Amino acid sequence: SFPTRRSSDLAAIKPLPDAVNQSPPSASIRKDLGYAYLKIGEAEWAREMFAQAVRLAPGDDHAALEVAFLLYETGEHGEAFQTLARLRDSPDAQVAATAQTTYERIDEEWTREIERWEAVIEDDPLNRSVQLELGGLYEKHGRPERAVERYLAAWLVPSDQPRDPILLKLARARGAAGDADGAAGAWLLASRS
Repeated sequence: SFPTRRSSDLAAIKPLPDAVNQSPPSASIRKDLGYAYLKIGEAEWAREMFAQAVRLAPGDDHAALEVAFLLYETGEHGEAFQTLARLRDSPDAQVAATAQTTYERIDEEWTREIERWEAVIEDDPLNRSVQLELGGLYEKHGRPERAVERYLAAWLVPSDQPRDPILLKLARARGAAGDADGAAGAWLLASRS
């Protein structure tokens, strides 16, 4: 269940996966394996090991910060952003400061992007791809209600391209916004189209 790499890389970390599988649940072993995976460029596997360490030791904010960075690196931007938001209140001053700085940088970047795309939409409200881009940005930014608005706007734009993927995004955003009925309706419509 572990990835394969060059034999020298694998030989260097070979004892660690065995230790994880054979030992009682241990956060420190999983963190060690996470760092080993980072050294050989396996960010997704490193993310999984650090996430397991956090599940075993929920108070380990250093491991949680590693998870946040790895989530961002592996494309899970929204979850990374939410993790950083939570870690800004960490009792560990170093973790809290790092999380705050990173959160502010990402927030500022996304806010600028949202403003730029909103200006494009004002000039061209029938631009489906921009509506979808904005929906994704709002979702990542933890603003699912705004994402729903943008996905609905994209859904209504006439197009010869399939609209089914929009329904999936709409269902996810409605669910995140707390609209269980709306999410179920979008899932149902997507399943029948």
